Amino acid sequence: MALLDIFKFRKTAEEDTEKRSDTLAGPVVANWESAYGYGRNIDKLSVVYGCINLRASTVASLPIQLNRKLARGHEPAKDNEYYDLITKRPNGFQTNYTFWHWVITQLDMFGNVYIQKIRNNAGTVIEMFPLNPISVEVYMNTEGMPFYKMSITGVDGVSYYKEFSYDQVIHIKGYSRNGVYGLSLIDTFRTLYDGYLELENAGTAIAKNAAKPAGVVYYPGNMKEEELEKMKSGWKAGFTSGNSGKTAFLPNTIKVENPTVGLTAQQAEYIQQKQFSAQRIAADIFRVPLHMLGLTNAPTYSSIEQQAIEFVQYTITPLVTNIEQQIQKQLLDDAEDVYINFNVNGLLRGDIKTRMEWYRFGIEHGILTPNDVNEAEDTGLFISADKGGDDYIRPLNFTVIGAPQAQTTSSVAISPLV
Repeated sequence: MALLDIFKFRKTAEEDTEKRSDTLAGPVVANWESAYGYGRNIDKLSVVYGCINLRASTVASLPIQLNRKLARGHEPAKDNEYYDLITKRPNGFQTNYTFWHWVITQLDMFGNVYIQKIRNNAGTVIEMFPLNPISVEVYMNTEGMPFYKMSITGVDGVSYYKEFSYDQVIHIKGYSRNGVYGLSLIDTFRTLYDGYLELENAGTAIAKNAAKPAGVVYYPGNMKEEELEKMKSGWKAGFTSGNSGKTAFLPNTIKVENPTVGLTAQQAEYIQQKQFSAQRIAADIFRVPLHMLGLTNAPTYSSIEQQAIEFVQYTITPLVTNIEQQIQKQLLDDAEDVYINFNVNGLLRGDIKTRMEWYRFGIEHGILTPNDVNEAEDTGLFISADKGGDDYIRPLNFTVIGAPQAQTTSSVAISPLV
């Protein structure tokens, strides 16, 4: 009987005790226009899409690790119950890439990411299920803890609210004024986006008719309406579209002014204003280097390399740190022995020569030990003390000025570490 009970427990432990939301908090998203309001068209702007997609794809491409702390260094915590959930499979229908790409996209567009924790009967979280941020509202209970209400439309078309406690949801916030919920970058900087949209519309007008006639046809005297329309349609049919560039033969009574060559002042001003607005959106709001969006002219290699490093330091690192700390708190329960890590070192490989030169200098001059380098590079390796992993060395020909020369009583041999 006891043996049967064991097997019964193992079976029920694998079953979900918390069911997924009926949908992603509404249609997925069948009615985008009404559901997303103002932000529905913003990501269709090329510069906004470029910024959000670049940030999201960069974070989603990073190696995600769940490590266990050691006395020196760390190792993969493969025996942890959440190792596969964090590093391989967040839920049943998304890969790690698509899940974290979605997280950053929602964070940038709506300022909040809500993830439902699906548990089994044993209380272990077995899935991180994405919730639609526009359908979730944040409340505070009398104990000062947040809880969440989500609007759901059932299959019968009837809407109702589903309530989640703080322990049931992982809530990742972006820019916030009160620390309870994040603010959308779209709504916060709406004026700037509106200005860019107006420029887009002006550009459409310029593309259609250059905002002014390309040339003027003069006819002496008066012309009947029927004759004018016939002449306009004949000219359009004969010298536009596929016939553009052909030679026109006209009566001596008709005069055609030479068309404007090059950009007009209005066109040039439009291009400058649009580029300036795009640069403000990229640099001020999303902190994306302009060269990554093609918004600069002929940048130098050294400037590109430096901007790429700054992109990792000041854009990607704050993003992943925010996620790491929230996952650590709401999924790993602030565990002290294991931690989640988005490894950004791979993004700095373009500057590996500079790093290696510094490490060599540091080791050769007694500033760093081999284990210091392993720790800085996040290799997870640890060289034991008996093999020189913690030794500080310096060249034998270095000495203090004015000090008596030391007598060498033994020779030191340097051998490869194995």
